Amino acid sequence: MQKFPIKRRVGMFFGMLCLYVPLILVGGRLSLTTLREYYEFPSELSFSSFFVYGFSAIFILTPVAFFSLWPIFLGRRVSMKVQKFVTKYMIAVFIVTVAFQVGFKIYFSNKIENKGYVACPGTPKAWVPGMATRYAKDPQSCR
Repeated sequence: MQKFPIKRRVGMFFGMLCLYVPLILVGGRLSLTTLREYYEFPSELSFSSFFVYGFSAIFILTPVAFFSLWPIFLGRRVSMKVQKFVTKYMIAVFIVTVAFQVGFKIYFSNKIENKGYVACPGTPKAWVPGMATRYAKDPQSCR
């Protein structure tokens, strides 16, 4: 097992603190806020199923952050057995995330169309083409 000097361990700690923790907290918070906004059904909304990846950040990066503590505090790598398990877990969560994203897109698109929303043509402002769809209850507001 590789040993880590204290200088590298301190750097790893601050790297984890500045990278993993914000991604976990901000990703989860943004996804939850977006989901809440969707279910308030405003008169206009820009729908994208990519908010699901914020939730997956919680489930993928939390174990990575946890296992990053091992070398930081103990000064050595996690065993290969644990690393293989975490890798398989991350792949499984990613596959579930993609499946959930597709399923949620189908479910929510049907739900908002049943509530009388109309898909507006074109790309919503501040979105890359193909990444989101703008829906409105009043077709006149699409223009």
